[in-house]
Amino acid sequence: MPSFKDFAPVPVRPALWPVGRRPAAPVSTMALADGSGRDLALALAIAEEQLYGTLRENELLRASNQALMTALSDVSRQNSEAYHLAHHDALTGLPNRLMLLRRLQDGIADAFVRQQQLALMFIDLDGFKVVNDRYGHTTGDKLLGVVARRIVGCVRSDDVACRYGGDEFVVMLSNLHDGSLAVGLADEIRRQVEGRYCIDGIELTISASIGMALYPVDGEHHDTLLEVADASMYRNKSARAARQALAVGKAAATAEPEPKRRSRVRSLRAGA
Repeated sequence: MPSFKDFAPVPVRPALWPVGRRPAAPVSTMALADGSGRDLALALAIAEEQLYGTLRENELLRASNQALMTALSDVSRQNSEAYHLAHHDALTGLPNRLMLLRRLQDGIADAFVRQQQLALMFIDLDGFKVVNDRYGHTTGDKLLGVVARRIVGCVRSDDVACRYGGDEFVVMLSNLHDGSLAVGLADEIRRQVEGRYCIDGIELTISASIGMALYPVDGEHHDTLLEVADASMYRNKSARAARQALAVGKAAATAEPEPKRRSRVRSLRAGA
């Protein structure tokens, strides 16, 4: 018959709990010296090892998920930045030609469904080349930035103002019941653009020639509207120089295009 000494405790390796995760009550086992006691101690030690491994794997999984979410967020941000750069003018921050064409196509489709009108304005700055030649491109770039802000300040939140290139801007006015609002906005844009400027202490004055096309009166396709608005702008530029009455739409685009404007029309069609 075994004596009391045969039941002396057998040392068991401490539980391998992660830092900060040890249970409030420590796990302890009185293992007996016979075979069944050693098996129990070994089983508990293995269970603790497995539990620690599971906890460690969970921590690693959470860290991996966090790293993955961070990487996906970075990719999404980079994609958004790349999209913005591809569709906006770096100098003025306005939508560029590519964005305008997309918005114009969507605007025409929406106007067709709503049975409304849409106006497209071509704005050309008169005298801007003189500013560039006399004061340099840095001053000219700053002037373009101020002009862009003045144009945006004239249009509504759902309209689109873009820098088409060089000293040219295009404005798309949507949700129009008639063309009178567009004519009024064109006059306001001209007054704002033709105001005085102070760039780096230099007093500057420029003027603007604006041409307009109306959907569906002047055309039902985006390249037709761009062409009519461009022709209208050149016609009105000549009329302002000759102090003639200004015309809108096809009435201003009946003259034979000049060689310079022919190349611009081809560029518009290519861009569309």
